[in-house]
Amino acid sequence: MTKELYRYSFNSIVPLEDIEASLLLAILATESLHGEPYSKYSTEYQQWAAEQQKPVLAPEQADLIEHIDFGFRAHDVARGLLSEGVAHGVVRSRYCGVPCQARLDWLNPRRGIVAVVTCDRLAYVESQLRCNGPTHRLAFERAVLAEVIGKKAPVHLIAVEKRQPHRCGVWVLSERLLRRAVKENTKAIAQLMTCHRLNCWPTGYEAVRTLAPIGF
Repeated sequence: MTKELYRYSFNSIVPLEDIEASLLLAILATESLHGEPYSKYSTEYQQWAAEQQKPVLAPEQADLIEHIDFGFRAHDVARGLLSEGVAHGVVRSRYCGVPCQARLDWLNPRRGIVAVVTCDRLAYVESQLRCNGPTHRLAFERAVLAEVIGKKAPVHLIAVEKRQPHRCGVWVLSERLLRRAVKENTKAIAQLMTCHRLNCWPTGYEAVRTLAPIGF
């Protein structure tokens, strides 16, 4: 018992046990008011989500989507590319002697293929496009589409940051970059057909390699 509680109980007509009971109730009420925060991990949320017929977005996921959407809409060129067209259109044709299928993020009838991606920072997008990224996929999609429509469509990429300030940028892939990717794709398809024919699936790392400093 604290000194203040003893002094209050001694000078008060309220019995000590009633004071202690009131304090206990106050503590319990405070804990119930300041319990676990409501989130996707709370029991109430999980029970509600289990009753839904479709996947449920958590509040933080919905907020992120809204911010990304705002980033797209704030960019004039990106908004124009997505103002008309078809989302997730599927194109099928034979390419390099193989039946192929390509699913396009967005196909604008006048401005060609549009890829939509998210990233951490726009500053890294160009290096990712040159090294790997979606360049080979977009080159493949354009090649399959060209087999159907008879001409090569332009290829744009829209990227928006997943973190604040959610900046958006637009790139057009150069013919030089796409030609290089097509060449590598064609080589990979030929290797795939050889593997099918021989039923041999090498990893490309069977031999011992030498690791040496770059530039020496």
